[in-house]
Amino acid sequence: MSTVEVLVASLITAVAMLGAVNVFASASRMTQNTAELSIGVSLARRVIEEAKGPGFPYLNDGTTITYYDRNGEGASTTKGSVHRFTVTRVVSSDKLQTSTTVTRPAGNALRTLTVTVRRIPDNAVMAQTGTYLCRGGI
Repeated sequence: MSTVEVLVASLITAVAMLGAVNVFASASRMTQNTAELSIGVSLARRVIEEAKGPGFPYLNDGTTITYYDRNGEGASTTKGSVHRFTVTRVVSSDKLQTSTTVTRPAGNALRTLTVTVRRIPDNAVMAQTGTYLCRGGI
């Protein structure tokens, strides 16, 4: 009779331990996802601010793709094995002005800046944001 009791007690303990391990694994995944979302939002903000830096007429239209590591650092234009995030920046202008050698946005152009941050392993969108740029900030 005592062998059966020990087996039943062992089974109950094993089921309880599996439940505890499952809860721990779920909490760990949630913490990782929250950290990655935070890094994604931080990258999106950083790229928006960096794009504003050169000034209205000097920000080139087009799409730029940059890769970052798991800490949101190590920016590179070529994808490597250490990269965890991809940031796509799209700049477009509704009016362009062409001189003899250079095409730039017109002084009264409305420029759209869109940033999308994706996690590379599953291509999930971590953050997406955008803004409008206009000359003089008006």
